[in-house]
Amino acid sequence: MSSLNHPHIIAVHEVFENSAKIVIVMEYASKGDLYEYISERQRLSEQEARHFFRQVVSAVYYCHKNGIVHRDLKLENILLDANGNIKIADFGLSNVFQQDKLLQTYCGSPLYASPEIINGRPYKGPEVDSWSLGVLLYILVHGTMPFDGHDYKTLVKQITSGDYREPTKLSDACGLIRWMLMVNPERRATIEDIATHWWVNWGLPVLLIHIPGLIWQPRGQGMPQDQDI
Repeated sequence: MSSLNHPHIIAVHEVFENSAKIVIVMEYASKGDLYEYISERQRLSEQEARHFFRQVVSAVYYCHKNGIVHRDLKLENILLDANGNIKIADFGLSNVFQQDKLLQTYCGSPLYASPEIINGRPYKGPEVDSWSLGVLLYILVHGTMPFDGHDYKTLVKQITSGDYREPTKLSDACGLIRWMLMVNPERRATIEDIATHWWVNWGLPVLLIHIPGLIWQPRGQGMPQDQDI
C-alpha cells in the first residue's frame, strides 16, 4: 500500500517497528467515513452520489491498472478528508492479481461480497471489486443495502441469485447498478465500463482522462498466487 500514489487513496507516510509492534503513520481523514456520513443523511442526491462514486471509481481504476484488487470495498473503508474528498483505506485484504491466475482467498464483508466469493469459487480479482462498487452505488443513491437478509442463509440466497429490490422511485443509476450486480462475473461491468458509463460522467469530463498514471507494473512470472500486499 505504501507504493500507491493516488489522491483518493489514503497515503502512508511512514512505517516502522520495534520488538513489540508495527506502527503505520497514515494520512489523517478528519471527517470520518462514508458509513457515518450516509447514516446522518439517509440518502444522497444524485449529484452528491456521483461526486463520491467518481472519486471511488478513479481510485479503484488506478488500483486495477496497477494489478491490485482491494477486496474489501465498503462504506467503513471509504474515508473523507477535511475537504470532503474520498480516501479509500484498509488495504489489509488487497492483493496482486494476474490475468492467467485465479485468486482463492474468500474474504471481505458478506454484505458487499460477490456471488463467487460467497460460493467459494476461484476468481480473477477485479470482478469482486466491481460487485462491491455496485453495492456501494446502490447505498449512495437509495440509502439502504441491496442485500440485507435477516440471517446469513437468506443473505447468501439473495446474493447468489442477484435478488435485490429496486425502490419505487428509481434512480438514473439503476442500469449501472444492475450491470455491476450481475451474478455472472463474465457479464458484470468492468472498472473500464464503470468509469466510462454515462451516469458516472453526466455533465462532467470522462473520468478516465483524469486518472493519474501508473506507478508500477505488477511483477510477472514468479509472483506467488494470492500473495498479500
